[in-house]
Amino acid sequence: MTSFEIIRASLARELEEVMEDFELLRREKRRRKAKLKFFCLDVPNVPDFNKEGLADGFDVNNSCYPSRLVKSTWGDDYDIALYGKLGLHCHNFQKGTNFKFVRWEKFSVISTAYDYVYVTLDAKDPVSDSVFSFQTLLNEDSSSDCPVMWSTLACRIKCDDRVDDHWDDTAVDDFYKGAMPKWLSDEELAQWARDHKAIIRKTMDGKPGHMEKRRRKALLKLFGLDVVPNHPDFNKEGLAIGFDVDNCSYPLLGDALYGRLGLYCHNFQKESFFKMGRNFEFVRWEKYDVISTADVHFYVTLDAKDPASDSVFSFQTLLCDDSSLNCPVQESEWQKNDWLHLFTEIAFYSKTNNELTAPPPLEIEKVVVVTKEDTEEGHEKLKAHNAIFYVSYKYNGESSEWARDHKAVIRKTMDRKPGHIYLEVVAADSCHTF
Repeated sequence: MTSFEIIRASLARELEEVMEDFELLRREKRRRKAKLKFFCLDVPNVPDFNKEGLADGFDVNNSCYPSRLVKSTWGDDYDIALYGKLGLHCHNFQKGTNFKFVRWEKFSVISTAYDYVYVTLDAKDPVSDSVFSFQTLLNEDSSSDCPVMWSTLACRIKCDDRVDDHWDDTAVDDFYKGAMPKWLSDEELAQWARDHKAIIRKTMDGKPGHMEKRRRKALLKLFGLDVVPNHPDFNKEGLAIGFDVDNCSYPLLGDALYGRLGLYCHNFQKESFFKMGRNFEFVRWEKYDVISTADVHFYVTLDAKDPASDSVFSFQTLLCDDSSLNCPVQESEWQKNDWLHLFTEIAFYSKTNNELTAPPPLEIEKVVVVTKEDTEEGHEKLKAHNAIFYVSYKYNGESSEWARDHKAVIRKTMDRKPGHIYLEVVAADSCHTF
């Protein structure tokens, strides 16, 4: 037999083996299809799902072949319940509803680079006392540095619409990105809880009319309570009580403070730089305008008085506010906003290595919220789309392992898309600095 004939015979045998394997695969496919049909699981593939009224991921899992139905199990897995509750909170926050979690019906998990959990649950509307089916999609991207990195990419009353699962990171301020912030020191929390005083840093660039004041341990306003500065030089500088720290209550009070700050800058520069001994005094503000871009600019016109000549004249000052506001939350507020308990529950769940099987008895002790979003009152900070929550709480359960005080830093961001919210949580002893 020639070498050519040997090669041809070898190729013929290999081809015969391939055809046998192909036939086996065809037979296996027929058996699987017949089995699925026998058990009523013969589900058409995309794009026929919409015709069947089935939602991709929620009702049908397309990540496998053949696609399979997601069966109702009505389970009690605690983590699935937390996913569902977070989706309900996002919907309530965006839509102004107050839907309550009843129980989850079914879920499916599709794993790519991340885990996508499609949850279908029963929710209740307290207004109508009706129970209905609700869907939420959660993306889990947790790590050892941040044990909770959950983002909801859909939360809606049950339907078969396509999900917008793209998170728009460009819509979130850089202030809320990067490593999680460190826990506020006990000294800072005690200072806020005790007397809400402030330590202020002043800088000047040498230009006429330019001055900057930054808060280091600052609380501008606590639910309408004016704050008394405790810097030892304030009285020497001619600053009135509440002069530099209450700038979140315009126009009733804030514009007066902004105007006084401008007058102080003018008096300081004229006296220090030109030795003219000016000491213009604030009378009242006349008008103002607010222009908001990345920062908030206040254009204030006011009446000022020169004690030397006893004359009153018009004075202008422009103030730029790029500060974040740190506000303790009163107990009555977190009692009314049960989602703060949900956030705390999620924090504790992650701290116990995700081993909880039922909601734990937790008691919130203190909450401080930090956000750059403008609101007129402190409690309105809870309605901010993007915020950082410093929560101290304690466990009141039977387990001696966790029977102590706990702390968590929780960062919530939203890209303003319907159904989208991103939650990051770390325990206080795991926090890093910015």
